[in-house]
Amino acid sequence: MSGGHFEYREAFIEYIAEDVERDVRGFTDSATVDDGFSDESLEWYKECGLTDRQVQALQLFAEELMETNRVVRQYDLGMSGDTALEKGLQAVAEFVARRRLCPDTGTKCKEA
Repeated sequence: MSGGHFEYREAFIEYIAEDVERDVRGFTDSATVDDGFSDESLEWYKECGLTDRQVQALQLFAEELMETNRVVRQYDLGMSGDTALEKGLQAVAEFVARRRLCPDTGTKCKEA
């Protein structure tokens, strides 16, 4: 499976998600040597003083980006002929349905 419909630019979504996950480690004092933080940058993260809720939001954001990347990849494979287009479209439809909220209530909309 090669894909290529998006010229592999969908990988940038994953890179951003990984960077957000790295930020979370910086904000939560769980960074490792592999994260490549300088002492100065770790101090900056510590000084920001994020709340647990803010850190949790960042973690969920990273997860959403990873899920977005997965769906884009499935769509990409369908568009480039590596899998059935219907499979990619189904992944997109399921992704959208899981996230669709009614603007007036903020709750899940009923399916049409």
